[in-house]
Amino acid sequence: MEELKSASDLQVLLGSHANYLNSITTRALLREESRDQHERILRILDTILDLKELQDQIYKPGAGFENRTRAGGMMDTQSALGKLEKEFDSSMAGLLESLNERTNDDNLILLALRLDFNEHYSVVGRERFL
Repeated sequence: MEELKSASDLQVLLGSHANYLNSITTRALLREESRDQHERILRILDTILDLKELQDQIYKPGAGFENRTRAGGMMDTQSALGKLEKEFDSSMAGLLESLNERTNDDNLILLALRLDFNEHYSVVGRERFL
């Protein structure tokens, strides 16, 4: 912001604006080099939505508990939950690994630390935060 206030000509103003836009697109993971992280986040969000849909089916009004817990229905539900859990864990571990590889951005390092504050998902890069 100080650059804008002290801009002496249009070129300085345009350069400052370009730097500002660059920082926004970098932090929003919208640049080509952060495509992997962006796609992993979208995959995690899709998995969360799949879990929500499965939960909606389990607790759907009008279907009695006994209908939902019959042998076939319960086994299918447990299988689907297991699949979603593996998918989420795999995507989260991949995202954390990808974020840890980008050592030049402190914000992404802190994001990885916040996402895995109890080190549940990652083994990679633990020594980095010590």
